[in-house]
Amino acid sequence: AVRFADIVVRATVTAAPGSNIELLRRAIDKTASHCLVSSSLAVPVRVEAEVHAAAGETTTGERYKRTA
Repeated sequence: AVRFADIVVRATVTAAPGSNIELLRRAIDKTASHCLVSSSLAVPVRVEAEVHAAAGETTTGERYKRTA
């Protein structure tokens, strides 16, 4: 039988000008850890998010990973 070893969800988010990037990161983490579908799977689910600030903002292209 063929089985999945893990699942990787890759997301790219561009925040609107003036957005709170840290709040956005926390929302992604919370979503990943409280997802009903990923919680019910028998394999690990890893979320890799790339968060971009809007043009002209100071933070761009920060990547981070979270295993749900």
